[in-house]
Amino acid sequence: MALLKPVGLFHELQFLKLSQQSNIYGLSSFELSEDSTKVVVATLGRLGEKIFSVEVNKLHVPKLQSLDFSYIPADAEIIAIDMYAKPPNSAVIGVALIKENAAVKQAFLNVYGVRVNTAASFNWTSIADDWQTLPLNFVPFQLTHTQILVSDQWETVLLLSGDDMRLHVFRLIGNAEQEYAVYEEPCKSWFPEMLDLPSSVTCMDFRQCGNQRLTVAACQGSYVRFSITDVTTLTDIKMWELNSMDGPFTVAKFFSLHSNTSDRMYHLLVATALEVAIVFWYSDGSGREPSQVVSFIRDVVNYQFSKPVILPGSFLHDSVMCGIVADVDWDGINEILIGTYGKRLLIYKLLPGSEDATGSFYLYWTRQFAYPIHSLLYEDITRDGLKEIVALSTTGVHVLQHNLDLAKRKCLDILQNTSLPHR
Repeated sequence: MALLKPVGLFHELQFLKLSQQSNIYGLSSFELSEDSTKVVVATLGRLGEKIFSVEVNKLHVPKLQSLDFSYIPADAEIIAIDMYAKPPNSAVIGVALIKENAAVKQAFLNVYGVRVNTAASFNWTSIADDWQTLPLNFVPFQLTHTQILVSDQWETVLLLSGDDMRLHVFRLIGNAEQEYAVYEEPCKSWFPEMLDLPSSVTCMDFRQCGNQRLTVAACQGSYVRFSITDVTTLTDIKMWELNSMDGPFTVAKFFSLHSNTSDRMYHLLVATALEVAIVFWYSDGSGREPSQVVSFIRDVVNYQFSKPVILPGSFLHDSVMCGIVADVDWDGINEILIGTYGKRLLIYKLLPGSEDATGSFYLYWTRQFAYPIHSLLYEDITRDGLKEIVALSTTGVHVLQHNLDLAKRKCLDILQNTSLPHR
C-alpha cells in the first residue's frame, strides 16, 4: 500500500529574527479568545531586550514587539517562560531567570498579571507592570502550569522544576478583598506523586481525566516516572518507572490519537537528547547503535511502559529538542511533530490500519531549516482560521503556513460530503 506523503504541506510565511538566542523553554502561548492567540518568546542574552510578542496579521505582516517587563535586570538570563489565560481579558505570566555577577548567582521567579483587572481590554503593559518576584534557591528548568482541585473548584497553578530534584508549586491566593498574591506551597500538598525524584526534572506533563491526574516526569538522567493520582484524595497513587533511556530528556508529552477532544485514550511521547535503551531499540540494518531515537508509548494508562514504538529515522538529525502533537492534515487523527538540533522538522503520521494493532508511524513530511530548532507551537497567530506552525530556532521565530490549495481542497471535500437539513 502506497503511503500518503504530501508535497508542500507547509511553507515559510515569515521569519522574525531575534538578536539573542533562546532555549527549549523560551516559547509560550495562550488563547485569549477563539480568535486571539498570544505568542511570546524569551531570550537568554544579558544585553538588550529580552521578551517579545510574536504577531503576524491577516495581511501576513510580521511584528516582533519588545515587552518591557518590570524587574528583569539587564544582566539577567531568562531560563523559562510560561503563560495561561486569566478570563476574560488578561493572563498570568511566569518568568524564571538567573542573575549572575562575580560574587553570587541568584535565581528568581517573576509572576506578572496577578492583580490586573481582567474585565479591562487586554494590555501587555498592564500585565508587565503588575509583578511579584520570588527568590529561588535552585537553578530553574521547566516552567509550566496545570490545575488542582481546591474545595471542588479547579484552580490553575504554576509548576517549576530545578536542579534541586524537586517540583515547586506556586499558587495565586486571594484575600477577602480579592487581592491576590503568589505563594509557594509544599509539593506534597498537591503533587505527592512528584516526591522523592532521583534526578532533576527536565520535562513534565499533566492530563486530567475526571478525578484522575496523569503525570509524567522525565529527568536529566535515565529516569521517567508515570503516575495516576486521584485528585480528590491525593492518596490513591499508581506509579510506574522507566530507567532504560539515557537522558537528559527533552520531550515528555501526553496526547490522544484523535483530535476530537472526547478521546480519553492517552499516549505518551518521550525523547532524549542522547541515546536510547534496548527496549526502544531501532535498527537500520547497519548494526550501528543510533545516537538518539524518539519513542511513542501506546495507551499509557493500560500498558504503562510495555508497548514502545519507535518513530523511524528520528535519530538521523542530531538531538531531538522538542515535540508537539496536532492534526495538521485535518483528517481527525493527530500527527507527531518533532524539531531537531540537526535543523530538521519531522512530521509523523499513524500508519493506516495500525491504530488498534501496532500503532506504527511513518515519516509523513519533513522540512530542512537553516538553524537548529528549539521549540514548536501550532497556533492560529494570523487569525485567518488556519493554525500555523511556530518554530523557535537558534536565530529567530519561523512561521509556517499551510498550503492553501490543500486547505481549499479539504474544505470543498467537507462541504460536498455534508448533508444540509431540508427546510
